[in-house]
Amino acid sequence: MSLRVRAHLAVMALAIALIAAGCGSDEDASTTTTSSAAANGTKGALSKAEYIDAADGVCVNGAERSEAEFNEFLQEKAIPKGQEPTSAQFAEVGEQILVPAFQRQVDEIRSLGPAPENPDQIEEYLNGLEEAIKEVEENPTLAKSPAKVLVDTDKIAQAYGFKVCGNR
Repeated sequence: MSLRVRAHLAVMALAIALIAAGCGSDEDASTTTTSSAAANGTKGALSKAEYIDAADGVCVNGAERSEAEFNEFLQEKAIPKGQEPTSAQFAEVGEQILVPAFQRQVDEIRSLGPAPENPDQIEEYLNGLEEAIKEVEENPTLAKSPAKVLVDTDKIAQAYGFKVCGNR
């Protein structure tokens, strides 16, 4: 197998894990939010730094979950290590892993409550993720290079100050 194919597979697996960042359980996100709010001495109101930490926690948990789901998918499909999935298999990844991952990220970040600063910017970020969901639903093979559907969305997250979310 060529070095190019191996490199492409590594990049694709990393992209899926990072793009799906934010797919942790609701319990993980609420624990982070609750502990951050408690540390701040408030009832649910987060500072911008706490909001960023909580959202980035959602993204870290999601990346771990998505990577595990992708590895399970590779095993279930008996795709040998270093072999690139077919277009049909990438479409399955889009439908079974990527779309649910994006949706969990949107839901969990929204569950944090309104952003303490520039809430319109966060809403724009979440709307961008929802647009990505629609794009992947319409063309699941985008799972082969999912970063393409999130270029502008990632820029919004980075501009807000996220350190994990939006850094694909």
